[in-house]
Amino acid sequence: MAINRLCVFGGSLNPPHETHVEAATRAARRFDRTRVVICGIRPTKGSNNAVDPAHRANMARIAFDDIPGVELDLDDLERDEFLRTTDLDRLWKKRLGGGWEVWHMIGSDLIVGGASGRSEIQMSWKDGARVWNELNFVIVPREGYPFTEADLPPHREVIDGTGRSDASSDARLAFARGDTAPPGVPPRVAAYVVRFGLYSAAPGAKRFGRLTLPRNPNLFVIPAGENERARAIMDEVNPHGANDPDAVVAIGGDGHMLDVIGSVQPGIPIIGINAGHRGFLLNELTGEEFNAHVASGQPFDTHLLSKVEVEFRLPDGTWDPKKRYAFNDAWLERDSTQTAWIRVVAEGQNRHEIPCLACDTVLVSTPAGSTAYARAMGAPPQLIDTPVLLIAASAVADPVGWHHAMVPDDSTVTFRVLDPAKRPVRAVIDGIPYGPCIEMRVRRSRVESVELAFLPGRSLGAKIAALQFPS
Repeated sequence: MAINRLCVFGGSLNPPHETHVEAATRAARRFDRTRVVICGIRPTKGSNNAVDPAHRANMARIAFDDIPGVELDLDDLERDEFLRTTDLDRLWKKRLGGGWEVWHMIGSDLIVGGASGRSEIQMSWKDGARVWNELNFVIVPREGYPFTEADLPPHREVIDGTGRSDASSDARLAFARGDTAPPGVPPRVAAYVVRFGLYSAAPGAKRFGRLTLPRNPNLFVIPAGENERARAIMDEVNPHGANDPDAVVAIGGDGHMLDVIGSVQPGIPIIGINAGHRGFLLNELTGEEFNAHVASGQPFDTHLLSKVEVEFRLPDGTWDPKKRYAFNDAWLERDSTQTAWIRVVAEGQNRHEIPCLACDTVLVSTPAGSTAYARAMGAPPQLIDTPVLLIAASAVADPVGWHHAMVPDDSTVTFRVLDPAKRPVRAVIDGIPYGPCIEMRVRRSRVESVELAFLPGRSLGAKIAALQFPS
């Protein structure tokens, strides 16, 4: 029986470097599958933990998503602590089953001293001795870390010619000194770093950026299909193209913007032009005004906004196999003439529960989504950098007088349907119905995000603040 081979390329890649891209590309030519795993929180590596996981995920997407044969794995960034190589090996062998070999790509710095049992793998890795003797390794020569044949682990292959240096640490130092294009950093990765000031000394999550487009930007323009005004504005915005865009321009209303958000890869800024009614997520300007703004070199203010991860259990008791993500909100609504009975549980540092919420609809929203359906339920709009999830309900019969609650955004909110046979409900995510459901689980994603761009002084935060002072 033929043996298939998976190459797992795990690392911090903070930021990704062209040598990382080259190594992944070389592996994809030699292996049946190549999977780049961006490692999560590492208690002993401060530089890794100082950058928001959403930024690390977006930089990895920019660097690796278009390489044939290379898969990007961001699951580790969602964990509270990174998965060690021995556990990662066990995970993938279980997933793939027989007929597959799992290989791990590492730099030569990790094997130096292997002949005497003093390599980093043998000395400091979890299950180091067993890992050294039993796992399969792809060795990438790294500048400054020469090795001998005796240093090599028993099961190995060596990829020649990459000569990878300590690129990421050098790049971080260069960015911190104000260099906007350190050698070897892919240009779009560098532009993303500069946009958010990721490696500067200033503390904080750096969720607010400054986007300045080139004089002749490559724009992927997406108008609302049946909106004549949107198509007229599209004809004014020039030039545009779908390949490797500097930004996506969404022209339509808020509903169209949600559709665009669901289809655009994170890491690409989205600029909205309102051709609808309310246009809360979009800018109020014409196509000609947009062109003039870009041509003058004026920037846009950008906000990196987290989505929530949504899982739901089907009536047969199984969980839907596909994870969904919502930018605005996810909710359960009654699917019969009967009021829905739902247990609400919010678990984080503390646990909070409503044993039985009798209502028509119960919802979890992000701060950005707090201006939509949640606000219509009477919940207060939240400023976009508020670290909360908002729970709200409509037509509440019990508990009497309950309407909404806020919980820390590291909480997991669970809705469990009571008596689903008599009181069925259906799941809805960002306005899209997904059918009958008996349980929904919602948590903030660390890696799924959206970057929205606004004219200076007309940001989403300013719009949310204005809602609290109606004229």
